[in-house]
Amino acid sequence: MTSLLAFLLLTAGAQDLKIQTLPTHNHALALAWADLQTQPKHRWSCLRYVWVPSGDPERLKAVSHAINAVSHAPDIYRPADLGDGKGLLVARLDLEKYVPEDKDLREWLSIWEEFQFDPDLSLLLTKGMLKIAVENGRELKGAGTVKRWKTFAGGRAKRLVRSREDIDIAVLDVDAVELIRLPAEDTDQELLRALQDATGSQAPVVTDAYFVARALAQIQDKGVYKEIFGGLYYRLAGIKKAKQGSDLDAFFESIGIGGNGVTAKQVFAKIPSNQRTAIEKSLVTGHPRSIEFLHSPFGQFGRSTGIVAVTSDLADQDIDVDVHPLDNLVEFKATGKELIYERANGLHGYLALNGDDNLVDEVPSTGATAIAEDHTITHKRPKRLQPAISCIACHEAEGPDGWQLVRNDVLRLKRQGVDPIGNRHRFDRATREKLLALYTGDPERALKRGRDDYSLAVFRCTGPWKASKTQTDVVKHSASKLVQMWRGYFFDDVDATTVLRECRVQCDPTQAKDVLAELLATDPKAAVEVDGEPVVVEDWRLGHLRGGGTLNRTNWALVQSSVRAMVQGRVAQRFKAAPAEKKP
Repeated sequence: MTSLLAFLLLTAGAQDLKIQTLPTHNHALALAWADLQTQPKHRWSCLRYVWVPSGDPERLKAVSHAINAVSHAPDIYRPADLGDGKGLLVARLDLEKYVPEDKDLREWLSIWEEFQFDPDLSLLLTKGMLKIAVENGRELKGAGTVKRWKTFAGGRAKRLVRSREDIDIAVLDVDAVELIRLPAEDTDQELLRALQDATGSQAPVVTDAYFVARALAQIQDKGVYKEIFGGLYYRLAGIKKAKQGSDLDAFFESIGIGGNGVTAKQVFAKIPSNQRTAIEKSLVTGHPRSIEFLHSPFGQFGRSTGIVAVTSDLADQDIDVDVHPLDNLVEFKATGKELIYERANGLHGYLALNGDDNLVDEVPSTGATAIAEDHTITHKRPKRLQPAISCIACHEAEGPDGWQLVRNDVLRLKRQGVDPIGNRHRFDRATREKLLALYTGDPERALKRGRDDYSLAVFRCTGPWKASKTQTDVVKHSASKLVQMWRGYFFDDVDATTVLRECRVQCDPTQAKDVLAELLATDPKAAVEVDGEPVVVEDWRLGHLRGGGTLNRTNWALVQSSVRAMVQGRVAQRFKAAPAEKKP
């Protein structure tokens, strides 16, 4: 492979602007293809690749944490590092290792196809963009994927076409299409098709940030946003809605608790090893809450204790004594619940549930039914709380190794000489003894062991971190990197430096605006006459960026491929292009 880095010089007036070209997605595709040739052909259908554009090995550690956090396997597997040591970093994932069961593997392979909408590797055409193209008589043809809402012109009615097909926008029934994905304009088409055909996937390579952004998120929303950015956490982690009963009933059965008609409510009532706490004011939500601890056989003996913690919370409007956990020690009716459990490989899993024990994508954070918001979000963005990324931010990046410290106000009151059960309840002796047994234990003894187990699992997943002297704080380092990647992707403004970096160009940050303005300069030859004046028709986003403005991620995603093609093309025009990569 030829050298991937080249120092270039742009001239803008009297100012010299030095830039450096970086490895592109075509280099990542070439490395993935070269690696694929070293693997047995019967394994190709299970192999996928994650490109780390920054070349930062610690982001690869975070990718390992993310893929293992949704893994179904009883052990941890680190992605194979294929970095060339010169700025190009690609990791190989063998999906079969993470999903041992054939049925689940087939489902995972299907879910993985959602990553084909990575804006870094795709030209995304939305319904709105298609309407404009058709109105302007633009013809655009190519091989890509169509996402549909209803019957497509010609009678075909599949909602998602996973195989590649030829698309002709000039004759497209635009109202029937939600989104079209084509390969990015500057993609080596021959190389990409070879990888797609070999793996049987439209997404043989995905960028690290996009993988983390969707794999650890659950919020769906709708429309184009859902198709491009919708969360995949529950689906990848195997957390499913119940066919009958509550979702919590089904989940308990999936981890070896309950089943055979035993409901979650019966589990809490009958399993003698559970442990409860009641808290007057949670340090997380600011509301009263109750926590019930159980043990599941889901974890591995010797590697985890199988802790399952179900936190029940109230909303802002729930203030009467008939809903307060300290006033309802026997049966507490929650507005919402958060569940944290130890997965088979020792990492943690997360669920958000409503008061009826059914899965929700996010915790209500506004209105009278508000329970909590993600207080760890400091950006000027909505503080929506969702599994798993919000839980990782709170319990791992800011928390003590996965399990927050737990306070038990029932036990505290008892030690202060206050009867926490109270004579006014008129409980019989058996009920009183049961409550004392449930509420007067100390969950911290088990959680201390749980923190040690979790730290070891994360260390096995990521390996050592340079910033850690003792490696006893690997949970904080790994979780912080995951949160940084996720929020950096969705929340950080896309400015000139970001645009250049994602167009695979790097320069002195102080010159970024000038470099971008030069590379995005309008071409006078492209002007058309409007009312006697020459006008260059272009997407407003280009002019906005050229003038020093910023975009949010969702706006940038719609023009990223086109801008990068323009930037790369203009760099190639000014300087001798590197020799072409060897074709497959």
